[in-house]
Amino acid sequence: MSVIVQDDVRYVELTARAEPVSDPFEEPRFGLRVDVEDPDDRRQEDRLHVAFNIRVDISSEVGVMSVVARAEYHVPIEKADLLAKPVTMEFANHVAVMTLVPYLREALSDVSLRVFDQRIVMPMFKRGELWFSDEPEPASNDDDS
Repeated sequence: MSVIVQDDVRYVELTARAEPVSDPFEEPRFGLRVDVEDPDDRRQEDRLHVAFNIRVDISSEVGVMSVVARAEYHVPIEKADLLAKPVTMEFANHVAVMTLVPYLREALSDVSLRVFDQRIVMPMFKRGELWFSDEPEPASNDDDS
């Protein structure tokens, strides 16, 4: 039995705007946010929850698009030390990324075809090719919505 148990995977943001972009960026931009439940304010007495949110932003000549996918997990309260920052970052990079990348790829492909009338295909990543440090995710440039 695994100590870190997956509870849910879902999208938390799917946005696309079909508008000309004068200075699109070349590559998709990725960000990671890790939310660890406070032990003093936990939802369930016997476990702690952690969520990994991966964001991808695309800017092209035809428009802009953002997708955020979220994977939620829990650990037994007696294993709370597994939610220390170095461990969660290791888990994020080895497990959560590989869990969420297919969701990000699917959303980019599907939504871009519907909004831009052309499919945007995110590149495939082998384990370790998409890697996050423990720095916070940069703020979104989405000030006008």
